[in-house]
Amino acid sequence: MLTKEQIKQVKGKLLKQIESWPESQRENAKEQIDSLSDEELVEFLTKNKLINTSEDGDDLNSQNPFRLIIDGKIPSVKLGENAEALAVLEINPISKAHTIVIPKKQLKSESIPKEILELANEISDKIKLVFNPKKVSVIPTEILGERIIQILPVYDNETLDSRRKKASEKELKEIKEKIDSFKENLKRPEETKEEKVVLKKPVLKKLPKAPVRRP
Repeated sequence: MLTKEQIKQVKGKLLKQIESWPESQRENAKEQIDSLSDEELVEFLTKNKLINTSEDGDDLNSQNPFRLIIDGKIPSVKLGENAEALAVLEINPISKAHTIVIPKKQLKSESIPKEILELANEISDKIKLVFNPKKVSVIPTEILGERIIQILPVYDNETLDSRRKKASEKELKEIKEKIDSFKENLKRPEETKEEKVVLKKPVLKKLPKAPVRRP
């Protein structure tokens, strides 16, 4: 168990990690961290493998949480994957089916490879069809020094500055099941029957007899 002083240090390190986040997200994350009891904080850090236990004490793992998700060290609910990226449901979503797309190789530049954008658009299309939001915003953002893509379904007027709430494991799994089980029924156009053209014989009308001309 961490001492009070160690817990204070861990909280300080967590808060320092989120300093680069957008202001609204930073405030929400700060509220969540501050709301955790000492026991809940230790449980969270242990469960997500963010602390290493040794005889010298517990230290916050300095590895970026996005890298931990990619490496499978932090559990996540996956919606899609390709050779370049992984799409997982946000555990503190702004709206239903809020998703983040994480590059498998850390990106620091603003340019995003085509394959990553393709995965984001694929997930966006599925969310539109399954949950029918007003729109789905696909937003590249920089968090903790990494470029990721946030897929935000907009049902009302949600933005990245909107308040977040913690989603239960059950809620996340239900969203995944709905998306995974969805199959788009493509309607094939009805085959048009070839109309046979029937040529009707022309009806010849009898011409009136010409008057007899007499000399």
